[in-house]
Amino acid sequence: CALENEKPIEFHLIEKKPGNSEALEMNQAGETDEDDAIQEIEEEKIEIEEQAWDDIQREASFVAYRLKKMVEESEFLVYDSKYRPVAYKDIVVLMRATHNRANFFQEEFQKAGIPVYVELGTGYFEATEVETMLSLLKIIDNPRQDVPLVAVLRSPLVLLSAAELAQIRLRQRDGDFFDALVQAKDDNEKTVLFWEKLLSWRTMARRGTLSDLIWDIYRQTGYYDYVGGLPG
Repeated sequence: CALENEKPIEFHLIEKKPGNSEALEMNQAGETDEDDAIQEIEEEKIEIEEQAWDDIQREASFVAYRLKKMVEESEFLVYDSKYRPVAYKDIVVLMRATHNRANFFQEEFQKAGIPVYVELGTGYFEATEVETMLSLLKIIDNPRQDVPLVAVLRSPLVLLSAAELAQIRLRQRDGDFFDALVQAKDDNEKTVLFWEKLLSWRTMARRGTLSDLIWDIYRQTGYYDYVGGLPG
């Protein structure tokens, strides 16, 4: 809440799933025994990266929701030679660091129809939609690359959630993420479709040109139209 004549300040807490550090703290507090803490830590190691991404995406989604509500319901007035309802152009989202965070906010804002500009201090190849295509081309060439593979699975091309990625990893804890995907590819309709397309694209990459491959990817996934329809 705000005092009279003061601008309101909102403070939101987004609950996160306990990670390995929380497990140790629980153990030190006597809330669980050492074996349970160690087991929880080992399980968290598998999911920690996916969970971190999920936490950031949840935060970004909530911020997008609040900003959209703030603007559409004219919750605040700003002074611009005269008072007027707040607009998106009046709003800035500040972050301590943008690396591995700003792209999630950009994606969630675009999904919500909020015009967005992200100052990453980087170039064209750091744009989310470009990174996604580059990651896909990398795994078409060599699918045994965990980072680009997970990036594609998490992207709008496949739309796997952090929980679904964790389930894939649990199918085979050792080895590349690709090995786990091979074991789990028939467990989910989305992975079934992705697997079929990946095999097709790898064949096309060996027999055709890069330009033909890229346009076939755009045609099959609709990603070109998806990106073209994003605001901002």
